[in-house]
Amino acid sequence: MKTLAQLTAFVIKDIRQALRSRAIVAILIVYPFFTLFIVAHIFNFGLDNLNIATVDMDGSSISRRIVNGMENSDELTLAAACTSYDDAYELLWKGTVDCIVVIPPDFESSVAALDPQQIQVVLNAVNTTKGTLGSKYVSGNILTTLSHCLEEYGVSTSGTETISESYLYNPSSDYILFMVPTVLLTIAIALCTNLTGTSMSNEKNSGTLDLLNVSPMKKSTLVSAKILTCYLFSLLEMAVVLFIGKLAYGIPPMSAVFPIFIIYSLFMWGIAAFSVIVSNFTESTVQILLMVSLTTTILQMMSGAYTPVRSMPRWLQAINCANPAQYLISSLRSVYLKGARLSDLTLHISVLLASAAILWSTAILTYKKRSL
Repeated sequence: MKTLAQLTAFVIKDIRQALRSRAIVAILIVYPFFTLFIVAHIFNFGLDNLNIATVDMDGSSISRRIVNGMENSDELTLAAACTSYDDAYELLWKGTVDCIVVIPPDFESSVAALDPQQIQVVLNAVNTTKGTLGSKYVSGNILTTLSHCLEEYGVSTSGTETISESYLYNPSSDYILFMVPTVLLTIAIALCTNLTGTSMSNEKNSGTLDLLNVSPMKKSTLVSAKILTCYLFSLLEMAVVLFIGKLAYGIPPMSAVFPIFIIYSLFMWGIAAFSVIVSNFTESTVQILLMVSLTTTILQMMSGAYTPVRSMPRWLQAINCANPAQYLISSLRSVYLKGARLSDLTLHISVLLASAAILWSTAILTYKKRSL
């Protein structure tokens, strides 16, 4: 009985101590809402919004029926009707569309001659999951419409030989190429948040921070020094990942190292600054790491690192426009798989630069340089 009483007393003490922390109370209340109303919508492996660009070189009744079939589909969106493949490819490169469907000239005539020409389906395979699923949706839709057309001509065929599929940017659907940017994102978040949060907490607990507060050193210098330290460690880890990737998989090419360095640096600076912001409002290491890890985990899941962003609800996509992790993943995959240059990533770099500047400024403004 004595042991049970002691155990009960310690449990009650720990509960009261935990409830005194505003950070823990906030997490207990808010986090279930995030989990149920946001995270539950993130991991959707279906495709509800696959954007299609059509290049109808035939202009016949059959080709129009094929285009209308895709337009009326619940999974596919007819985003553009182009007059040439080059125009459609430019939209694919920019990410405006995910797939190009090219109907060759004289297609109806070839069907009438019982020798249908091949319809070309070109997919963006940067996201291997989206590319694989997209091919099934598009091909299935075309074959359904085409089978009805062939039946009218008395042709009994599965129609599979009438579609030619090709995957751009990742022809072999190599999942390693798809996941390396995710590894870099994970390292940036884990290393920056843990190093910055732990460092700030240790400074508070050891009393070193009080000495720094009464020194003539400016707030901006103190905060920037913490961020810069974690930034340098993260760069070292990035170099290790790139070296291993080059040694084991032959990626990335040397021409991609500089763009990766710029993009990764901007993101890491912002994440380190965010950790400082959290540490400015918390006291213990546990609180800092808990708050930061929960927040960054949601940002990472929303980034498109695991499931396509367009598979998420539209309201969640709108929120995700302010997520720096999404721009990091998108730009890294463009560099790795498309061979994109910095000039092709103006929007991504601008957003990452703006977010890093805002978070850094907020970290300085929220830091309280107390005097003894």
